[in-house]
Amino acid sequence: MKIEIRMKKIYLYLTALVAAFCLAACSEDDTPQLSGVESGELRLDAGSIDGNNTKYTFTWTNTRFYLDGDHQKQVSLVGYEKNGVDYHLMGVETGRDWSEAVDFGSVVSGNHLTLDYEGIANVMQSNFGMVRSADEEKTSNIDFQLQAKYCSPDSCTVSSEILTVPFVLTVTPPFEGEKAKLFISIATDWSPSVYVYAWSSDKADTDLFGGWGGYKLEGSTTAGPDGNQYYEIPLNDNFYGTTANLIIHDEVNDGSNRVEGQPPLAITFADETEDVYLRVTGDAIDGYTVVRVEKPLPKLYVKSDLGYAAYAMYAWGSNGDVDLGWPGLLPTGTESINGENWIVFEPTKPYTQDKTNWIINNNGAGDQIDLMQGFEFTRNTFVRISADGSYTVAGGPIASDGYVVYIDDQTGWDEITCYQWGDVNDFGGGWPGKAVDGTVTIGGITYKYFNYGADVKGLNQNLIFNNGGNGVQIGDFNFTFERDIYLTVTADKATEK
Repeated sequence: MKIEIRMKKIYLYLTALVAAFCLAACSEDDTPQLSGVESGELRLDAGSIDGNNTKYTFTWTNTRFYLDGDHQKQVSLVGYEKNGVDYHLMGVETGRDWSEAVDFGSVVSGNHLTLDYEGIANVMQSNFGMVRSADEEKTSNIDFQLQAKYCSPDSCTVSSEILTVPFVLTVTPPFEGEKAKLFISIATDWSPSVYVYAWSSDKADTDLFGGWGGYKLEGSTTAGPDGNQYYEIPLNDNFYGTTANLIIHDEVNDGSNRVEGQPPLAITFADETEDVYLRVTGDAIDGYTVVRVEKPLPKLYVKSDLGYAAYAMYAWGSNGDVDLGWPGLLPTGTESINGENWIVFEPTKPYTQDKTNWIINNNGAGDQIDLMQGFEFTRNTFVRISADGSYTVAGGPIASDGYVVYIDDQTGWDEITCYQWGDVNDFGGGWPGKAVDGTVTIGGITYKYFNYGADVKGLNQNLIFNNGGNGVQIGDFNFTFERDIYLTVTADKATEK
């Protein structure tokens, strides 16, 4: 009993001793306390703005941290924020409330940030209503402020003084891609005079054709992908780099004979990789409809001496099967062209993979031949395969050591010849040029063709189609001979199909 009492006394004594020690040790915190934070100075590196205003580099001194109210005791960043200071470059158009400010960019524990010109231009247009014009520069000022966040609560943020920077929104940069064209076909009960009007909500001059009414559909027409006749609508540079909203109407203009607001009529031409064909149909009773007519998918024609009992065509690319899995596409039929039977394969969808590899096989029964490798299947393709598996690839059925120009002749002339000048003048003969070598019917269309030899390969030439030198000709069609080509030729112009 005495032993137990003595042990309890010892335990209570030790507990009191530990508590006293903790009280003495913890009663005074010797850890240095953060007493001040100063933002760095924000500057624009004037030397970073080159002659084309393509980049803006902002620099700043690092955020400074101070201890115990003593500005002589500046401490390192790591001591207070292991993840670094999160710097945000905020900005707002001068004159606007700062609550409208947007984040132009951020960096962690750095002391500079570079913004490209187009990035700033996009912010100024989308957030502050600046409108880019094709013919007039727009000037404004931007108030920038650096905000440094050094710990997780929102209160742990310090901001720099405002830096005002002048900004010039340049004219719309020229579109450098291949320009898609617009074609319109009218199949309605409208009057003969039909117009297309175009407007854009993000252009200074919203009337892309210059005013209400727009462009009158007139002049010659050309056959479209569906075989109907289409007017080509000349597009100026205002159409590229914006979304054009079209209204197609007739001269009555009483509100009934028009189509507008339908999805095919809103077109961003800079994003189009193919020409745009629109066809208007309907009547006043049932209403009018506009549809976009797509070009048919290309076909693969095969002239084979392999002797297979059945054929299939398989294609694969970097993403696997391009169309159908092994053994691939089956023929949709055969077509007799100039006395030769061609096996026809028709894809079920566009071959969007740029590089494709092809294998012809006997419908998975064990025999196969590798064909084109890294091939871009964007046009009708004709493949001749010999019994030994060797093959040639061309854009048409006419055999050639060079390339063939196929024309759908819609001129109405009694005779047509093709003169060439360019890298080699008088190629194919002096004026009026080369006569037609023959005709061939493909897919129900009869083409005249000019067969040029191996010397034409790689030449950049200007083709002038004329009526055999009898006083009528159309403008130059420029082409680099790297493949066969199909053209529609009217009395006014030549266009590629």
